[in-house]
Amino acid sequence: MTDFNKIWKTYLTEQLLVESRFKDALAYAQNFNKGAKQFRVKDVIDQMSATQIETLKDGAARAIDYVRENDPSGDNKYLMWVARYIRKDIMRRLQKYGKQWGTSPVPWGDPDAPAEGPFDPDVIAKNIANLNVDSVIGLVEPIKNYHLLKQRDFMKKDIYDYDPTNEIGDFKNDVQAGLRKLKDKDDQEKLKKQAAGEADDLLETDDYAVIRPNTEGASCYYGWGTRWCISARESRNYFNQYTGEGKTFYFVMFRHLPNSSPYKKVALVYGKDQNGDTDPEQVFDAADEETGDVGLVEAITENFLHRVFQKSDVFEKTRNKIKGLKDQEDRDERLNGMKDMIARIIEDPTEDDIPNETVLKIANYLFPDTYSEVIDLEIRPLSERFDELIQETYSEITGNAAYHAEENPAGPKGEDYEKVFDQYAPFNNIYVNYDEYDEGSWYWDASFRIALDDPHFADLAIPEDVDMDDFADAIHKGIDRAGIYPDEVEADGYDNEANIRLTPDYDEQQGLDGFERFLDRMSEVDSALGDSGFWETVAEVLMEQGITGGGLKELSDKLDEIEFKNIEYGMEGTVFNIVLEVDPVLARPKGISGTYFGRMINTFAGSFLSGPKVDDPDVGNNPNLPAFAGTNIANSIGETALEKIEQAIEDKYEDYYKQLTLPGLGPDASAAEPLDALPLIDMSFVPRPDKIDLRTPGTEKIPFASKERGKGGAGINIEYPYNLILTLTNDQFWETVGADEEELETLLTFLKWIDNDEVKNKIEATLQGVLNDVVLQYMKDNPQKTAKDLEDEGRPTSDADVEDEPQVAEQLNEMYKKWARMIK
Repeated sequence: MTDFNKIWKTYLTEQLLVESRFKDALAYAQNFNKGAKQFRVKDVIDQMSATQIETLKDGAARAIDYVRENDPSGDNKYLMWVARYIRKDIMRRLQKYGKQWGTSPVPWGDPDAPAEGPFDPDVIAKNIANLNVDSVIGLVEPIKNYHLLKQRDFMKKDIYDYDPTNEIGDFKNDVQAGLRKLKDKDDQEKLKKQAAGEADDLLETDDYAVIRPNTEGASCYYGWGTRWCISARESRNYFNQYTGEGKTFYFVMFRHLPNSSPYKKVALVYGKDQNGDTDPEQVFDAADEETGDVGLVEAITENFLHRVFQKSDVFEKTRNKIKGLKDQEDRDERLNGMKDMIARIIEDPTEDDIPNETVLKIANYLFPDTYSEVIDLEIRPLSERFDELIQETYSEITGNAAYHAEENPAGPKGEDYEKVFDQYAPFNNIYVNYDEYDEGSWYWDASFRIALDDPHFADLAIPEDVDMDDFADAIHKGIDRAGIYPDEVEADGYDNEANIRLTPDYDEQQGLDGFERFLDRMSEVDSALGDSGFWETVAEVLMEQGITGGGLKELSDKLDEIEFKNIEYGMEGTVFNIVLEVDPVLARPKGISGTYFGRMINTFAGSFLSGPKVDDPDVGNNPNLPAFAGTNIANSIGETALEKIEQAIEDKYEDYYKQLTLPGLGPDASAAEPLDALPLIDMSFVPRPDKIDLRTPGTEKIPFASKERGKGGAGINIEYPYNLILTLTNDQFWETVGADEEELETLLTFLKWIDNDEVKNKIEATLQGVLNDVVLQYMKDNPQKTAKDLEDEGRPTSDADVEDEPQVAEQLNEMYKKWARMIK
């Protein structure tokens, strides 16, 4: 029963303390009279109404409540500290209205300030209260972090040692510094667990330890506190790369040197071709400075000198004095001074008039078996014996490291490479080879072959007797153009193939990292070889180099001899395109929106997401028209225009070619019907709405998208570019115009003819008539819809074409008639 009473009494006491802290903190934060005097804003407080003061107190209460709810201590330990900050923050925000803080203070109660405006004192009071709460909310996270750091013993200074009225910045900075230390400590603990079993303990003495890290993690852990790139944690780590190149690393940790010494940790680097030499290839101090063998000697020497100071009874009083120094820099400076003094004592005791007894104590501490009496110092000078100790230690460290490196060569093993390779395998289109050509030394490359009769070239009709060196050269150029850049391309005349080889780049030649970078690049090459675009690019180059059966190259050469004004041509993959761009004009009546007309134009291009569209992403396709219907409209435009053009060309071309005297182009007297006006080649009209460019007289771009009638370019006559495209593959060439010389000449003459401006204009006019007929029909079949129209039809109102109500049917029909007369 007694225990229960004691527990209950303790509980009540704690609860009373918690509640008392809350009340005290709130009272302090809301004591504006005292705060006003303290921070010299009493004249401002005197001008404030009771409501405004209550607003500020309410803000202080909200801030206190927020801290209490998020208090990490659980007993309101930090509330009073925050209360001091709250009161100071509110008073500080009032200072610009006080007479004591400026010659021209901002008036608190401006009589001309509009109610609810930014200068209304009620509004100002609310803003100050809210800003105060926000600033306190921003302070809670640092307080939580402080509490954590204090529990983990990473914050020595108490929170109440920081004045919350003017040292908040210092508090936050110290918390951030503590968090960084905590993170480093946690990271180091993680690395310690990771490094377990990943390093070899080569030597372990009272003076130093020698470690051989075998993994990047172990290198990071044992190299902690250095600037070695092989121990980097936040930047690129080079451990795997350098060990892959055959470098072996040994870390020497000197136990007696202070942490500030650059020799506290020293890295020894051994190459794979030491040839029995025990000296390291390189030596780096903790600051990552390459010091050579001398650096290791200096590190060993300074380590023994510090040991003498730390252990010898001679310097006990001095040690205690240095420990009492508060500043670390002062301690380090004194330690270095003592180190230098001991070095002088060992080298020449007479220089500083050091008593023989003192020198003997140092000598006896270092070499008790050699020095027991003063006379021993005369028999064998201490400096001589000390130099021997340094050399013995140097030999012990380097000898053991060199032997261990020879017996355990650096670098990954075969299973390590296989593990990395399996992450990228399989390769479907290239062969990747990796092999150990010498102990611990690996090499890799990749290759693939392209045969003369590769199925991708079936359409090119490459002759079987083609020169294989020319074929390989063209393949090399094609692969380069595709962005792969092989190192070697050789012709194989026996198998009629081009053999392609890719070797590692400069950063892909060594170690697992280099191997992985090489595999990553080869994975991209493997994907490219599986893409049709790669083969189309190579095919283009083969045709350009004249490696194909000669059809399309011959045609391209003949076209190069003609100076065209309007026609362009060239290869795209395995297809040869001849293009004539025409610009028919579309006239739009008033009363339709830009969005509606833009959707109509996109429909003429086919209702698919891919392909050219009006250069305005807010237009899109007609959402109320099925995709197949849009495609049918687009196809009918081209087909109808070609039918009309074919008949017109046939009529006009008949008269034209009769006047020519070229062989084979005169009329055939035995023929009952005239010669076909069009050459035997595929033709099509391809719309290019993406090239429509609407501009104001001031050249400002006009967007299509607008649901207002007459807006977004509505009512403007526009040019709607179309391409008349004639296409040929190599097989089609030999089956049609390449079948005999007359057909080829017919094509060339036809191209010259349509390149004529007059003929081009006729084609343009014909297409324009077809387009405008389709526009009229489209508007009748698919009138623009308002949101109400779509709502009545149960469709999404967001798909509306136009904002206001459409005209009645009679008015719309009259508009169609007037417009039809206008464009004839």
